[in-house]
Amino acid sequence: MAHDVFISYSSRDKTVADTMCATLEGRKIRCWIAPRDIPVGQPWPAALVEAIGESHVFVLILSNGSNNSPQVLREVAEAMDKGIPAIPFRIDDVQPSKEMGYYIRGIHWLDAMTPPIEKHLKSLAGTIEALLAAQAAEESPKGSPQPGPVQTAADRKPARPLRRTWALLLALLGLVCGILVLGDITISLLKGGIFKIPFWPSSRVPTSDPSQVFESTRQVFPESLNTQGAATLENPTVTLIPTAVSFVPAESPTPAGQAWQNWTQVQSFAAPGAGPTGIVRIADRLWVNVPCSNRIYNLDLQGTAVTELEMPKSGCGPRDIGLAWDGTSLWGNWWEQVVQIDPISGQTLSSFTANMDGCSLAWDGSSLWMVDRQGNLSVYDPQGQHQRSLAIPVFGVVSAITWVNQELWMLDEFGNVDRFDRDLKKVGSFSLSAGCGISSFHKQQSFGLYWDGSSLWVADSVNNRIYQCAPGS
Repeated sequence: MAHDVFISYSSRDKTVADTMCATLEGRKIRCWIAPRDIPVGQPWPAALVEAIGESHVFVLILSNGSNNSPQVLREVAEAMDKGIPAIPFRIDDVQPSKEMGYYIRGIHWLDAMTPPIEKHLKSLAGTIEALLAAQAAEESPKGSPQPGPVQTAADRKPARPLRRTWALLLALLGLVCGILVLGDITISLLKGGIFKIPFWPSSRVPTSDPSQVFESTRQVFPESLNTQGAATLENPTVTLIPTAVSFVPAESPTPAGQAWQNWTQVQSFAAPGAGPTGIVRIADRLWVNVPCSNRIYNLDLQGTAVTELEMPKSGCGPRDIGLAWDGTSLWGNWWEQVVQIDPISGQTLSSFTANMDGCSLAWDGSSLWMVDRQGNLSVYDPQGQHQRSLAIPVFGVVSAITWVNQELWMLDEFGNVDRFDRDLKKVGSFSLSAGCGISSFHKQQSFGLYWDGSSLWVADSVNNRIYQCAPGS
C-alpha cells in the first residue's frame, strides 16, 4: 500500500499509535503502521525496511518505552540513513538516550505531554500536511524542465565531433576578444568624458569605511524603481539593472580584548512575519526570510516593508531556511537544495543539491558555507561543487552562522556565539542574550545572523523580532 507516513512506536504505546494513525488517515494522510500493514508471509525486518524507504515522513512516538527500545532505534537509524524527514512526537517527559539523541537531537520535536492529546495530533497533522505539500512542490511536472544539480566536467560527455568542437572554441575565442576590445574602447570613452552614464559610481571597490560602500551602492541602487525593477535615470533611454550591483560589506578591524564581549542593542522591531530564519543587509535595505509566509521581505533599516518576493520553494515545515548574499545575488537553502535568487525579480538563477539538510547559510567572499543542527559544515563554490565537509565542536543546537572578517561565527540555541578562525580553531565566544536581548533559548529553531561591517543583525524566530546589535568597548 502506498503511504505518506511511517509511524514508529513501542508496543507499550500502541493505543497512542493507533489514535495517531486514525487521526492522520482521517485527514487523508496515508500511514504505515505495524503490525497492521505487514504483508502476510513477509519477514518483519524486511517489511519495516521497505516501508521506511517508501515513506515521505517518519514519525517517532518518543516515550519511556521507545527511548530504550532497540527495535525503535533501528527504525530511527534506517530513516536517518535514507534521509527521510523525521518528526519526534514526545508523549512522556523523557530526554533522548545517548543512542537516540545521536539521531534526533537536532530535529524539531512536537511535545504532546499535556492532555488532551487530540490537540497535539491536530498540530502533527498540520505539520505533516505542510511538509508533504513542500515535497510535492519540489517535484517537477512531467515535461517541465527544472534546474538540476550542477554537472562536473567528468559528468558531461562530448556531444559533437572533435573538429566541430575546435571550430566552436575558436569562434568563441574570437567573440571574447572582440568583447574585450569593445570594452576597452568603451572604458576609454567613459574616462575621456565623451559620454557619461548618470549614477555611475566612481569606484566599486569596497573601502575600509562601510558608510562609503553603502553610499556608492546607493548611487546605483536608487530609491525609485520602475515596475521592471530598473533604476530610471536622467536619460530615459539608458537604464541600469540593480542585479548588476555588487555590494560586499567592508571588513572592519577586529577589536581586541573584551570588545567582542560587550554587546548593546541599537534597535529592535517586529519581524514582517512569524518565524524569520534568515537576514542579510544590502546597502540601506534588509532582506528577511519568513518561511511560513513563503516570502522574502525587503525592509528599510527601521523595519518598514518596502517590497517582497515569493520564495522559489515552499519553506514551512520541520526544517528552516537560511539566507546569504554574495554581492550580486541572494542564496537560500531548502532542505538539501541551495538556490541562487535574483533579488529584484525573485527568479531562480541556479540551484544545486547539497549533501546535508542545512539550517543556515553564509558567504565568505568566494564560497557558500552551510551548517546543520548537529554542527556539521559543508562548503560549496557558487557552481555547486563540494569543497569540503567539517564538524564543528559546539554545545547545543546550531541556529545560525555568519562570516565576520576572517572569522566564522556560530549562534547556538542558548544565545551564545562561538568564534572560529578559517582553520575552525575556536578563538572566542560571547552571549548575545545579555546585552542585545535576543532569546536565551531558541527551542531548536533557526535564526538569521548577518554581520554588515559594523553591526550584527539577528532575526529572532522565537520572539519574531529583528535586532541590531553593536560591539562595545
